[in-house]
Amino acid sequence: MKKGLLLVTIAGVFWGTSCIFVKALSPYGFSSLQITTMRVLFAFIGMLVYCMIFQRNAFKAKPFELFMFMLCGISLLATAAFYFESMRLTSPSTSVILMYISPVPVMLLSVLFLGEHFNVNKGIAVVLMLLGCALVAGVVGDFRPNPVGVIMGLLSALSYTLYNILCKINSKRGSNPFCASLYTYMFAFIFALVLCSPMEITDLIQSSPPFVLPLFVLLGITTCLIPYLFYSISLKYISVGVAASMSIIEPMTGAILGFTLYDDPLTLPIVIGMVLVIVSVFLLEKGESIAK
Repeated sequence: MKKGLLLVTIAGVFWGTSCIFVKALSPYGFSSLQITTMRVLFAFIGMLVYCMIFQRNAFKAKPFELFMFMLCGISLLATAAFYFESMRLTSPSTSVILMYISPVPVMLLSVLFLGEHFNVNKGIAVVLMLLGCALVAGVVGDFRPNPVGVIMGLLSALSYTLYNILCKINSKRGSNPFCASLYTYMFAFIFALVLCSPMEITDLIQSSPPFVLPLFVLLGITTCLIPYLFYSISLKYISVGVAASMSIIEPMTGAILGFTLYDDPLTLPIVIGMVLVIVSVFLLEKGESIAK
């Protein structure tokens, strides 16, 4: 249980660093889908190299597993693309809140279709996490909705919900998490390549400063490869509802990075939100213990 919580916490912290890369890459004209394409490309390359050296059995997958991994890749791609587009059209705080309503449908669908148990502690924890997420993201005094941006954020949340459910199904079927990650990134990149403009990406990289390409490499490794792998492994130890809820440590990490790197204000609502997230972690752990 504690190992699973630690893994998903680390994943949330790594996800939270995405704001650094988006802030650095956006001025050079890359679209949300193009940034996502480069992200999954280098995540796939990193996982491919790792599996060739340390996990050669990860290349073996049954036909049904490949189908499930394809669905995971599509949902992962959609989650990131919709999320970045929502951030572009609204504000970071708005897109974060829309994205992190996903623990609610994940928890409900897990109870309805995956046989996981729901109790009062889990319910209270989800409410506290969503409230804490709202405060950390700065929704208070900073809610500027754009209709299309709101739709993109909701689609991101739905895509993330689907990804969580698919990951849990794969985990329950005993799929190798390294195999799942490898093929998920591969399918995500294939579909991204079809949808984006590869030549335009090449032109933009060539016309950008030399540090842009290394930034894309780091983006793929630190915000995709490492966190999604840790997240997939965590599902062996905790329920998908708990994992999805705890992943909202991401916006808390983003707030801390904003405060330390970009001089964003660390206001009282943000501090209260962080406390609520921490409290909800203990409630989730207790709720999971009761469920078992």
